[in-house]
Amino acid sequence: MLTLQRLRGLPHLQLTRVIDVGRPETPDGVRDACRNLAARQTALRTRVVRRGGRFTQEIVPVDDVPIAESECADIADPVLAGLVAEERREPVDLRRAPARFRLVSTRRGPSLVVLTCHHALADWWSMETAAGELLSEMSGGGPAPAPVPFAEYADRLAAESGAPDADGAYRYWSSHLSGAKPPALGPDLPAGHRGWTTDRYVARTIAPASSVRSMAKSERVTVFAVLLAAFAKALHRLGGERDVVVGTQLANRVRPELRHLMGCFTTTVLLRLPDAAEPLPALSRSAQRALAGAYRHGQVDPRRLMRLPGLSSAWRATAPSVLFQFVPADVFGDDRDALPEPLATAARPGAGLPVDLHVAVSVTGGSVRCEVDFNGTVFERATVARLVAALAAALRAGAEGDSHG
Repeated sequence: MLTLQRLRGLPHLQLTRVIDVGRPETPDGVRDACRNLAARQTALRTRVVRRGGRFTQEIVPVDDVPIAESECADIADPVLAGLVAEERREPVDLRRAPARFRLVSTRRGPSLVVLTCHHALADWWSMETAAGELLSEMSGGGPAPAPVPFAEYADRLAAESGAPDADGAYRYWSSHLSGAKPPALGPDLPAGHRGWTTDRYVARTIAPASSVRSMAKSERVTVFAVLLAAFAKALHRLGGERDVVVGTQLANRVRPELRHLMGCFTTTVLLRLPDAAEPLPALSRSAQRALAGAYRHGQVDPRRLMRLPGLSSAWRATAPSVLFQFVPADVFGDDRDALPEPLATAARPGAGLPVDLHVAVSVTGGSVRCEVDFNGTVFERATVARLVAALAAALRAGAEGDSHG
């Protein structure tokens, strides 16, 4: 099973989403909406068992998906924060069901649904799909139609595993990454637990959205390409390397039938920008070419990518894991901003991931926002702050037409 292979060694990696469902008349409506969601989205019911030395998927009945219930005073109640923290910590048992719901009613506020899914069978796009479907049903819009044509998640995995162009994709990556070096961002604390978890957080507004959109339009590239180029330039400024490789996650949902299907389709690839000393407009065009190649050849196993002959074995042994992610506002909405910490933590794409540095950049409203979740046993906060400042400086210089930006 390709998805489990990607997550091998990470049996308890899971995602938690807090969903505000307003003030329903009775808890029964919320409970029914959760069951309807699990009935439509079979990824929520696809347990994984090992039989005869192989992984096997089984679709369990809706009633086998756990639904717990709790009560607290309001969304600022420390009891609620504790419940969410416990949901994040408590492993999801794939042998039973890959997901669980907790319905939380408050005496002085909205009701909440805390949905927790194992990452083997869901990604952050899936969690937003779940939130949208729940809210639609709770607001009277009725349940969403069943996803087609991949009615069962197992069908999608079979199609993914049998992709006919897999060998061609690895040939592309072998050529693209030959001789590449890891990002020149060494660990501050060499004895730290690399790839353990992103347990620290930094956030900052780094640029006006209008300036980034203007650069993208003038260079005929996407906003993602501009932000990726600026991040490569920030790594160049901090480490001095011109040939920069940046890890990123692709939604991998190009086909229309996958847009609203829950499942773990996300794939991680390495994007190479060979001259990060270029001015930002030219570097943005290089970033666009790298992204185009990644989208065409993205159906790959990240572990196999890291074993390509052109990559140094020292990379895997010593380099911190760094992921840069563009977070579209229409995928990850602003509703989490209404939640107090630590509830909002559960809505961050990089929270708790087994990487050392996760940089999520989003364009929301009139601003570009940068959120960094990082491994506190590898990086110091000051280093992360310098990286974010360098990213902001690169965008500012590019917007001002600075040839060195």
